[in-house]
Amino acid sequence: MITKEEIIKIAKLSKLHVSENDLEPYSKQISNILDYMSQLNEVDTENIDEFSNKLFDNNQNLRNDVVEPSLDRDKVLKNSPESDGVYVKVPKVISEEN
Repeated sequence: MITKEEIIKIAKLSKLHVSENDLEPYSKQISNILDYMSQLNEVDTENIDEFSNKLFDNNQNLRNDVVEPSLDRDKVLKNSPESDGVYVKVPKVISEEN
């Protein structure tokens, strides 16, 4: 069973806040998911083609790729709140924590 400490570590790495009250239910739920996945690992797939998947056959209706002009860089930079002349500057969204 996955421990509360592991839940806290996963939540921290995922930048999620998990309350103390949620640790026990999450621990059980994630353990159940991992148990199910371990059952899937026991399925014999020896004679199954690794590229066979009935969901993704060649009869999909996809549009053709079309080359279109991109946005004008000067207009994009002019309309952005902040830039360095070449790139649009955005606020930092990911930080490294030890």
